[in-house]
Amino acid sequence: MLTTGCEQAPPSGQVLARVDGEEITGGELRVEAQARGLSIRDAATRNALLGELVDRKLLVREARRERLDRVPDYILNSRRSDEVLLAQQLLAARSPNRTVPDDVARQLVRDNPQMFDRRAIVTVDQLSYAVGPRPLPPPPRTKAELDGLERALRAAHVPLQRSQQRWDTAELSAAAGKLLASLTAGQPFALEDGGRVFVGQLLAVQPQPVPAADQLASARARLQAEADRKLLARLTDQARDGAEVSYQPGFEPGS
Repeated sequence: MLTTGCEQAPPSGQVLARVDGEEITGGELRVEAQARGLSIRDAATRNALLGELVDRKLLVREARRERLDRVPDYILNSRRSDEVLLAQQLLAARSPNRTVPDDVARQLVRDNPQMFDRRAIVTVDQLSYAVGPRPLPPPPRTKAELDGLERALRAAHVPLQRSQQRWDTAELSAAAGKLLASLTAGQPFALEDGGRVFVGQLLAVQPQPVPAADQLASARARLQAEADRKLLARLTDQARDGAEVSYQPGFEPGS
């Protein structure tokens, strides 16, 4: 039986499937797999993922038929997704060499035990207040001393916060993380960090060392993330220099 001219040949080559004439290519499948953290080397996984892509295309077709692509929330979310993706693409384009040398990663591991070998989750009972003219108080050896310090500061009208917090020593500043990682439960601390004073006692310490086999990879990821943050700040500053930005009164950042 002869095929009519309007019929399409079955998908082949880079075209893996069609939904009402809309092609799904190998590149689209690869991007979908990367976004989900999946490997498509296995045929069963690949084919199942392709089936899910087809299902999504069908749902999208129905949504467009109902004109949901014109709903304000969809338009705003779509714009946000495009902007986030483009900003990520700019970051990737401006930092093509994203390889962190092994010696640099090893140095980070050596210099920061609180992130790796001595990483811990610590629970603290602490006072926190802005750095001022008064000297850093001595670490309170007991809860009674911490309570007394709180009363004295409140009597002096020092704005403060008393709270119990859980901290990951790997995510604190180097000075704070190293100090807390060196202490055991029941020991006191007093430090200045980020323009604030922190005074208190460790209630519990839960060691969470990074396995030796994972330390270099973790160090590389941290160094790359820090490089990305610096590059992002530089690109933003450069873009702002050539832009005219205005805010409605009361909406300025920091206001």
